[in-house]
Amino acid sequence: MAALDPADRRSHQRIAAIRALLKENAERHFALARAALQRKQYAQAFREFLRTLSYDPDNHLALEMVKHQLNARSINEYTVQR
Repeated sequence: MAALDPADRRSHQRIAAIRALLKENAERHFALARAALQRKQYAQAFREFLRTLSYDPDNHLALEMVKHQLNARSINEYTVQR
């Protein structure tokens, strides 16, 4: 595996682009989670908060929701088949 050259501007630009993409995805999933909460779709909110954490493991609000708020609720999702 090659090491990054600190003088290589392209490497820094790529890293910045990846960080921006991670932040954008985390924000999008966090917004989807909050919208699901407003609709009282707790299982969907739980999944979206987990997705938020996959992009931003340091998101303390998403972590709080997963660990304490939504985990305290009974999240059971059923599909009715005919």
